[in-house]
Amino acid sequence: QYIHTLLAEIHGTNVLASATKDGFKLSVEMPVAIAESNSVIVKEDVEVNLKEAKFIIFTENEGLINNIESNIKNSNGNVERIKQIEHVLKQLSVKQLTANYISAIIVNSQELLKNERIIQQHLNSLPTKLRPKLVVLQPFFTHDLHRQGFYEWSDSPCEPVAFVEYLADFIQKENMSNLLIPSEVFSQFRFSQTQVEVLLAVECPEKYQNLSRLLYWLGLQVNIVCQAEMMLKQWQTGRYLVLLTEFNNSPFIDLQVGKNVNRGVFTLDKCQINPLDSKDSLNIQRWNQDKIINTLDIEHLVKLLSPWIKEKQVSLPIDRHEKPNKQATKVEKKKNKTLSADKKSVIINSDVPQAFDLAAYAKNQGSPELAVFMLDDYLAELNDAISAISVTLPAKKFDVAIESNTNILKITAILAAKDLNVSAKALEELLNKKALREANAKLKQIVSQFQALNEFTKTI
Repeated sequence: QYIHTLLAEIHGTNVLASATKDGFKLSVEMPVAIAESNSVIVKEDVEVNLKEAKFIIFTENEGLINNIESNIKNSNGNVERIKQIEHVLKQLSVKQLTANYISAIIVNSQELLKNERIIQQHLNSLPTKLRPKLVVLQPFFTHDLHRQGFYEWSDSPCEPVAFVEYLADFIQKENMSNLLIPSEVFSQFRFSQTQVEVLLAVECPEKYQNLSRLLYWLGLQVNIVCQAEMMLKQWQTGRYLVLLTEFNNSPFIDLQVGKNVNRGVFTLDKCQINPLDSKDSLNIQRWNQDKIINTLDIEHLVKLLSPWIKEKQVSLPIDRHEKPNKQATKVEKKKNKTLSADKKSVIINSDVPQAFDLAAYAKNQGSPELAVFMLDDYLAELNDAISAISVTLPAKKFDVAIESNTNILKITAILAAKDLNVSAKALEELLNKKALREANAKLKQIVSQFQALNEFTKTI
């Protein structure tokens, strides 16, 4: 939006912006000479006052820290940089928060994934009045929403000023986290990248940042225009298969190429476009037309865009409300690995000791295919739980460590990892007794067993 306003001031028109993994690509038309001055409506900057609010930034991303820190300080806020989870927990103690209240902890999603249980459990253990809010900055491009969930703001370096405005508003709300959509909503979906180009025509792109990110998650290539005239010019080329627009200008026009191609026109917000009628050409009548009222309704979004997205097959437990033809399976076939659906057996060409009972694990999951699909997620959760105990145990946070250990017990029971499960039960007893030395020794054993389990899965 800032770049768009700046270019408008110097008489740039037909601004086309598209996000790339390295930033943004801009295209703009500018006159060689200006015949006369055009009146441009420029949105006045709103001065943000954070009123001495204090924030902790927990990330190793120096570029992200610098962008956020300078703008928070310029808005009368205070920032503390922290790169170690141990230091975060120290600053979030009841004693520290009582003396020096912290409005929010800002963390990027990579750090959250590594320390999610530690952070969430610690925040939940704090008194409500002292508990800081959690603001997670998620990569603009991410396909891991089935593990992370979807958060309200990305870590895009191009919007630090808008982010400070968002912070000032967010710390006044009741929400304790900026999580918009939990990971469970995304669990049934996986999408492959496609070359399908989508034209997003909106006056204020930052207003639709979340929609842009979801379109990328769906595997689509998104280009943004901020003017109705540019929308029509780009749409007429026939390059785009899908148009999402908040402009009232009718896109039902003859295209230069691809007149027989199935396309979609979807309106946003309060946009009013006259529906197709008998006067429109037969080619245009084949276009899909609908309205997107809630851009965060994932199932509706997937349904609308299904002709242009490529969904990967995912194995999920059978839902009694779901029709059989919607069931799909995803089998990762690896060398030297065979799962038999009848015998629940596994053929492994390896001398590495078997760290868990694969046949029992497949039975616990309900199918060999689902067992294969879920294995990486279970290993990641085990790693997170063990890491959490490694941090909380030295700090003598026995209650938090017990919660993490409970997750280990649940996952090892599903995996049928008998040795690791027995060790976790022993650790639970030691944690209840607050036997720090013995618990540390048992934790080392658990770490060793988990490493063995990891090695075993590599041979499958």
